[in-house]
Amino acid sequence: MSRIRLIAFSTLATLALGVVTASSAAAFAWWIETGEGKEEILKLEAKEPFNSAATVAAPFKFKWKKEFEVSCEAASYQEAFLEGTVKLGAKSITFTKCKVMKPAGCKIKGEEIKTAALKGEIRQVGTAVEFILEPVTGTLVAKFEIEAVGVCAKKNVEITGRAKGEIPNASELTKEKFFLFQNKPESLEIEKTTLESTEGKVGYTSVTKKGWSAH
Repeated sequence: MSRIRLIAFSTLATLALGVVTASSAAAFAWWIETGEGKEEILKLEAKEPFNSAATVAAPFKFKWKKEFEVSCEAASYQEAFLEGTVKLGAKSITFTKCKVMKPAGCKIKGEEIKTAALKGEIRQVGTAVEFILEPVTGTLVAKFEIEAVGVCAKKNVEITGRAKGEIPNASELTKEKFFLFQNKPESLEIEKTTLESTEGKVGYTSVTKKGWSAH
């Protein structure tokens, strides 16, 4: 091989390596603030916890069987975290101030719905960042009891499957973000019936007050 061809081959190899390195550096992942306007990828298996208190910008609501509708106005996290590079999880999420909107007069025992331990991940879909949350074991996401009040019969309700939605403005480096719950295919079920709708905007903030992003 001539010296010129060898130099050309070496140059191309270097350029190719540079493309791979740049691609790796820009990999889709959680990013954590390291300084003013600076961020780095949350490394594989590294964890970043967030506060137990949650900002509920829009109540968490769900409907099923064209008969029942529940709305929860507050929420909190138990041992929730992000994990590098694209994972997240929680010991549980507790939705409180939960009321039965339909049928009228029914009540949820304790006005509370507490999930099982959850695991999940984020993924990039076009320009959006979607999240998935599902039980660590089995398929049971949460259960609650509708009390026997007035015309309402006692009813034990189980939610199974996985919760899905989007993280709005995920690429922006901010200290608070939101899980925008949405009804999506292969989503949550009650009594083997897919929920007619799921919605809600529940926030989370960093314990360490660092900014986060996902891109």
